[in-house]
Amino acid sequence: MVTWIEHMKYNENVVHHLYRPMVRSGLGFGAQRWMATLQRQSEFLGLMRSFNDPTVGLNGEKNVGMLAQRMTHNFCAGVCGTTHQWKIIQLSKGKDVKLMKRNNISDLGEPSGTVLSATKTIWLPVKHQRLFEFLINEQTRSQWDVLSNISDFMKLMVYIPKDHNIDNNISLFHVNGGDTSTNKKNMMILQDTCTDATGSLLVYATMDSLAMNVVKKKGDPSGVALFPCGIAIVPDSFQDYNTANNFNRILGENDNGFCGGSLVTIGFQMLVKTFHSKKHTIESAKNANGIISGIINGIKTSLKCK
Repeated sequence: MVTWIEHMKYNENVVHHLYRPMVRSGLGFGAQRWMATLQRQSEFLGLMRSFNDPTVGLNGEKNVGMLAQRMTHNFCAGVCGTTHQWKIIQLSKGKDVKLMKRNNISDLGEPSGTVLSATKTIWLPVKHQRLFEFLINEQTRSQWDVLSNISDFMKLMVYIPKDHNIDNNISLFHVNGGDTSTNKKNMMILQDTCTDATGSLLVYATMDSLAMNVVKKKGDPSGVALFPCGIAIVPDSFQDYNTANNFNRILGENDNGFCGGSLVTIGFQMLVKTFHSKKHTIESAKNANGIISGIINGIKTSLKCK
């Protein structure tokens, strides 16, 4: 039995207005979220001890898991501005994304240079589980994933479950397996997904198949370079802190037949030219805005969101 005493103290003035209902409800930092996280981690560790994918092997499987864990950690650090010393170069205002940069000198998991992190949070009139199901569907991925340059073909090469929920897993895809182009033929996508009642997370990164083969054959994953992309989804919790009339007015009816909505954070990291001039900063900001806008428009169009 687990007894959990919950106590939170925070300054609501520094919490974005979209996230205040979620924090008030306890979904943001409450016991429900922590217990769900502990349960997922416990089941994942148990399965890692017993599961053996014949295409990878036990040690190779652990290496793939470690690489996926580092990828997800770096994604969250890029969204939250933690772990590394990030410098904000553009705050999120209106249609713009939040941009941060840092210089990598000694991290073996990344090429040396300037790393750009771009993030943006939006509200969508779709329940978080429905949105997550759409995002992890390989058949519809090309409709929104503008970063991976995916066509209609993704072949699942490795599948490592993390708990009893089949949507909580580490997957390795071969992209455009039927394409004879050298670049596309050698491209793979490492993906880490998790979901529960408190929210969902999809993190992925493209990488060369030669580097991944080294990892699968018991090589050291710490030196494999990757830049994570991802989408974090949480329920908006508006229903808990608004009257029925206000709730309906805010959310309204949408074309996909779902009431309720989600707070969606889209983020990615990439290596860019050093910011020696204002021109380079403007170009990078423009490119980042275009990429995230493309992802948002793809999701909205596919799910018929207003």
